[in-house]
Amino acid sequence: MAKKYCWLCDAELNEEDSKRFGMPITQLGLTDRTTHCLVQIDITTIEQLLELKDEELIRKRNIGQTRFKEIKNRLEIYVQKFNQKK
Repeated sequence: MAKKYCWLCDAELNEEDSKRFGMPITQLGLTDRTTHCLVQIDITTIEQLLELKDEELIRKRNIGQTRFKEIKNRLEIYVQKFNQKK
C-alpha cells in the first residue's frame, strides 16, 4: 500500500492520521458552494484534500483563487487544531 503524504503538513500520514483526516470535508466548515465544487470533482474527505499539492488543487474545475484560499485557510486551521491534540 502506497504511503500517503500531506503537503500542508509536509509529512507522511500514518494510520492514525488517516483515520483523523478521513473525516468528511463538511467538517471543515466550508461554504456550501465550495463543498459542492469539491464533491463534483470527487473530493469528499479531508485526507483527499491534504494529499493534493496546491498546484493540483487550483487546477481543478471551478476551484478559483477565492475557493482555493478558503480551502487552504480552513485546512490550516483544522491541521493546527489536530496538531495541538497530538
